[in-house]
Amino acid sequence: MKKAFSFLILIFISMNSSLHCQEQFTTQPNRAENIQVLLAKNIDEALLEIKGSHVIFNPQDGTRISSSMSAKRFMVRATPSGIKWGGEYPGIHQIYVVPKSKNATVLVNGIEYDGAVAIFKIKNKINIISDVDIESYLKSTLTPQFPYPLENEVMAAIAIAARTTAYSHVKRNKDAFWHVSSDDIGYHGKAIIQPDSHVSNAVDRTRHLI
Repeated sequence: MKKAFSFLILIFISMNSSLHCQEQFTTQPNRAENIQVLLAKNIDEALLEIKGSHVIFNPQDGTRISSSMSAKRFMVRATPSGIKWGGEYPGIHQIYVVPKSKNATVLVNGIEYDGAVAIFKIKNKINIISDVDIESYLKSTLTPQFPYPLENEVMAAIAIAARTTAYSHVKRNKDAFWHVSSDDIGYHGKAIIQPDSHVSNAVDRTRHLI
């Protein structure tokens, strides 16, 4: 499946930057520093919650569906005519939910994730994808693998190797809707990240090094 949604939304944001220059987003689609992680595939529904201000885009054509300063918490599911999340979106088969501030958080089935979340309707099912910064992704995936501190040089080497692998996934699957699957990779979202842990420090010290 081709990943046209990233390109279209990026064009939309660029074209409308002069109209909405006051708005700041926590992430942008198709960033080279992002990785797209499949959270759920071919499911009937999921609890999608965003705490804080956010914007919903239609990835198919890049149009803005809605914008809100308040939280939203509803089951998201496919309908015969589109997608339903609180209200129904007839004729819309993909939505891209973007937090507008660092204080806004996205939760899927109670698990908190950094970045944005995309929902795709495939027939009568939905797929859910987390679009997250690779640095945050590394902290989440490495934390359960290395619960105890190692030498700084060793942790730095581990972080660089993991980052290299992540960028390799992005490059190899650049034309797909997602780069990796959370079940295969062991991605558990934001809540398990410890800001001052040996893992977070190693990722921060080697930031963007591959």
